[in-house]
Amino acid sequence: MTAQVIIVGATVIGFYWRNDYFDAESPKFSEDGRTLSFAFPAGTAVLKRTGERTAKIAVTEKGRSTDLDLHRD
Repeated sequence: MTAQVIIVGATVIGFYWRNDYFDAESPKFSEDGRTLSFAFPAGTAVLKRTGERTAKIAVTEKGRSTDLDLHRD
């Protein structure tokens, strides 16, 4: 399973999940900028930066959560 969050500056311009791209709805960054939460048509996601080029994402759909490690390309 893979996920991709596309961010330009402070704007989320896309979210890839389950072989499709979605618009991120209601994106919110934490005050320190390390956590991003947003909704998409099938659920919600929380992205937390864990290092300079790494992050964890928790995607929740219909009450079930999937956690993945991500890295910056």
